[in-house]
Amino acid sequence: MPPGENPTATPFDGEFHAEPQREPAPVVRITALRPRGAKGNSFAVALSNGERLRLRTETVAARGLAVGDSVDAADILAWQQDDRNRRAVEAGLTFISYRPRSAKEVGDHLRKKSFDPAARDHALQRLTALGYVDDAAFARFWVESRDTHRPRECRQNSLVHSISARIW
Repeated sequence: MPPGENPTATPFDGEFHAEPQREPAPVVRITALRPRGAKGNSFAVALSNGERLRLRTETVAARGLAVGDSVDAADILAWQQDDRNRRAVEAGLTFISYRPRSAKEVGDHLRKKSFDPAARDHALQRLTALGYVDDAAFARFWVESRDTHRPRECRQNSLVHSISARIW
């Protein structure tokens, strides 16, 4: 302890230290919602601070967004994450629509499509919960497909056939 300090005094004895005053966050409102895209599957969301967002129609509907709603930064981040999650699920559904896929294949596909890890995890959990991604069913499909399209004879069977051909 430096000389001259009182060991029983608290650091704030006789002083009042107020928190610095912070400016209140400006109120940001939704100024416009315009349908976008040829199929109308997304909306352009204009905010009063000049920021523009593009969100899926499902995100806008699920969040109940309307012109005049007040929003903050947390709302915008939640909307954007919800939108990325929906896009990832949609990309996963499109990918598995051609044939069954393993969870690894779907995850790799979503990674190649540049989805963030949270969106990939959400999509895999959602597709698994819906029964669209099932590794056991995929393995059965793969084995059956392989047997149908590229049959392989067992070495023992081919040996039996070659011996029986020589005998007869």
